[in-house]
Amino acid sequence: MNIFAFEFKRHLRMTLLFTLFLAVFSSGMLFFYMFIKEDLDMMMVFFDRFPAPMKAMMSSDISIVTTPLGLFSFIYSFISIIPAIQAIYLGLSIHGSPFSEKTSEFIFTKPASRARHFFMKSTSGVFLIVLETIVFVTVLISALFLMGESSGVAFTLVWIALSFLLTQLVFLAIGTLLAYVFMGMKSYLSVSLGVAAFFFAVSAFAVSGNADKLRYFTPFQYHRFDTLLMNGHMDSNLFFFTILIMTILLGISYFRFASVEVYSR
Repeated sequence: MNIFAFEFKRHLRMTLLFTLFLAVFSSGMLFFYMFIKEDLDMMMVFFDRFPAPMKAMMSSDISIVTTPLGLFSFIYSFISIIPAIQAIYLGLSIHGSPFSEKTSEFIFTKPASRARHFFMKSTSGVFLIVLETIVFVTVLISALFLMGESSGVAFTLVWIALSFLLTQLVFLAIGTLLAYVFMGMKSYLSVSLGVAAFFFAVSAFAVSGNADKLRYFTPFQYHRFDTLLMNGHMDSNLFFFTILIMTILLGISYFRFASVEVYSR
């Protein structure tokens, strides 16, 4: 079995289980709109009483909750930490066993160069995130179609899909870097929770708006759904910044992997 197939199959079940959870939760958020759309005016008055920092954390403009995707983006801002934890955990679990899980076998007996080994592992993670994104957006499309709200949202959903994909890939790259910098860690989940919580806290309590430079320090602020809905497109500067960050993180990870001694336990 080649490296890509081994890693892809090893983590496919976990990815599918999380994707199922995300699909059910996302469709539930959209269908929730059907039950509250008659009371949105009352909700707007309620939201208007929130403190300014909480409003900034929730959305650029609370008025977007008057549409299904707007309400979805509003609620998603609170649970976006969950996909982040999953992506970091995926990066850690794929790359976090350089001395086990057939790594030594692939390097010494197949043989496979370290560059190919790293590339194939990273590619398996990317394909799993792409699969997750496809299912995620397909569920959104299906839910909106069943609600009769699918007209005119196709272009927006493309941006949401790209936003979700890029954000997940950044967290995947963060998990990859942590796996090689802190080799031998025992609890991937606790590390994933801690790192995701740190970035989420920066996003929620330190970033004051789209003009705040601190937004570059947390991936949660790179491609927010509510900002996409407000602007109708993705910020090109943040798009290229995202690509740069991923390149740097993966580059450091590879050079770290290339410099350590790999042996069979």
